[in-house]
Amino acid sequence: MSAAPRPRRAAAVCGAAVLALACAAPAFAAPRLIVQFADDDVEAAFAPKSRVERLGLDLGAEAHHLRRMALGAHLVEFPEGTDVHAAAAAAIVQGGAKIAVPDRRLRAAKVPNDTNLQSQPYLRNDPASVSAYSAWDVTTGSPSVVVAVLDTGVLPHPDLAGRLLPGYDFVSDVDTANDSNGRDADPTDPGDWIDLADLGSGKFPDCEVDSSSWHGTSVAGVIGANGNNGLALAGLDWSARILPLRVLGKCGGNFSDIFDAIAWAAGYAVPGVPANQYPAQIVNLSLGGDNDPCTAQDDALLSQFLSPSGLRAIVVAAGNNAGDANQQFPSSCPSAISVAATTNGGNRTSYSNYGSSVDIAAPGGQGGVPGSPDFGLIAVLSNTGTTTAAGYYVRGIAGTSFAAPIVSGVASLMLSVAPNLTPAQVRAIIQDTAKAFPPSSQCTPTSCGHGIVNAQGAVLAAQAAAPGAQQVPVVEYFNAGFGHYFMSADNDEITGLDGGAFGGAFVRSGRQFNAWNLPTTGTEPVCRFFTVTFAPKSSHFYTADPVECAGVKLNPNWQYEKIAFHIRVPVAGECTAGTLPVYRMYNNGQTGAPNHRFTTDLALYQQFTTAQNWAPEGIAFCAPQ
Repeated sequence: MSAAPRPRRAAAVCGAAVLALACAAPAFAAPRLIVQFADDDVEAAFAPKSRVERLGLDLGAEAHHLRRMALGAHLVEFPEGTDVHAAAAAAIVQGGAKIAVPDRRLRAAKVPNDTNLQSQPYLRNDPASVSAYSAWDVTTGSPSVVVAVLDTGVLPHPDLAGRLLPGYDFVSDVDTANDSNGRDADPTDPGDWIDLADLGSGKFPDCEVDSSSWHGTSVAGVIGANGNNGLALAGLDWSARILPLRVLGKCGGNFSDIFDAIAWAAGYAVPGVPANQYPAQIVNLSLGGDNDPCTAQDDALLSQFLSPSGLRAIVVAAGNNAGDANQQFPSSCPSAISVAATTNGGNRTSYSNYGSSVDIAAPGGQGGVPGSPDFGLIAVLSNTGTTTAAGYYVRGIAGTSFAAPIVSGVASLMLSVAPNLTPAQVRAIIQDTAKAFPPSSQCTPTSCGHGIVNAQGAVLAAQAAAPGAQQVPVVEYFNAGFGHYFMSADNDEITGLDGGAFGGAFVRSGRQFNAWNLPTTGTEPVCRFFTVTFAPKSSHFYTADPVECAGVKLNPNWQYEKIAFHIRVPVAGECTAGTLPVYRMYNNGQTGAPNHRFTTDLALYQQFTTAQNWAPEGIAFCAPQ
């Protein structure tokens, strides 16, 4: 994929004819708007360049179309010195825009200069901690939950092994990207250091000399570092998949790139970017800009992404300015779940923003005096490289950047036991189950949200809100024309096949076993895949192994269809009491295409794997008796 074009630099024009635009200090050398036109605006859909030029004529200021964005939005550039806030308002009043908001520069929340420790006890069941230990007694997560981390990218840290999905690099500006190109399919963090040469270039105003932060790797580890593996740290969720999306580089990143990344994470099409095969249920934004309150237009832009069956939460750090959280973007947007930071003792940290827009608090780390109740940092995955990556290590850190992923991790645990929660339910459960701030805390419900996030309470409440898992039959069919077996637990699909769908090619074999229709304690989701690579024959494949599922998703010859049902899996090769072994066998491609069959009948399994030359693959599932 070619790099995105760099914005052209227009000449400075102040005081346009129709719209008297003041010479303001823009966030970019050439100010930009993100504009959505009316749904029935045909010119905007098919001739955006001319539509944007006409918008400029309506406003009396030259306007250039830079690129299409997700959800039919457009990135529009104005002359240097244009007051983009006034232009945004005028675009709606005079220019026919449905939504118009300024593009802006956002940055990873800065880390306060406090003493670092290697770890802190925020996972404990203490009054001011998040009770992750008790939550893990219920669930340690599910690989069917995807959490998108929009940040500086990630490094392939050993403690994230098997957890990272194929993400994307959305940084469109080459200088900011620091990887010699713009957008591409590699979300690896190349480093975001700033040196004197960078400052001398004039391309990074308002930034200081600094080493690479490895911020995205640290945030991803708080959410999902592998637990109980004898290495480094335990994240909040030990099974959820992490979708790394690179939106920050040198000196931060543009909101226009972040907007497209949120859209892509949520499963929407983004012009010029391949489709996302792994839509996320949660987006974590440990970033923001201060002195930039969220407007109704901003929130209208973000709220489009949330849906009852898609993206359920946009979790955002409240910021580290020790000031008004209502002035922080995008955490102050009502669509976001805004997270303030508390200390080990439940006080507001010295750096955390606070205010009525904050929804919840979580431990964020605090330096100070060792031994005091509030002392203790967040332990994160990091790297010793000051510019490019070098060795891995664990360090102590602080910031709302690390409080937000705690909440994202709790939300992912909730969805592992209740995958059908709506965005409103996710928000309400997180708030309603929060731990009260200690009486001595500076935090109150009007300054730090509803309380300190409670993983145990949230998971139990989510489990109670979820419809109970029920046992359902998994019915086997045989297609004589293909010589293939197929199975389904979907009532609509079963009804259709029994009614002669697909020309009546699929006939019940007379065999079935039971499974669960929803997650329940001890179950794993069964991934279902489909292939037409061996035309004219097609085939399906099923697996409850999260590693195998992730591997097949990367195979371009197989299309991921859905979670077919939920099942238990063998422990040390055996099924536990109350379950039956389901054996898997493979036809060795004898029909010209691969096919697997599953059965609880050991005699049938032995017959196929001897007389009919199918390969034995042992116990794949454990079905309820």
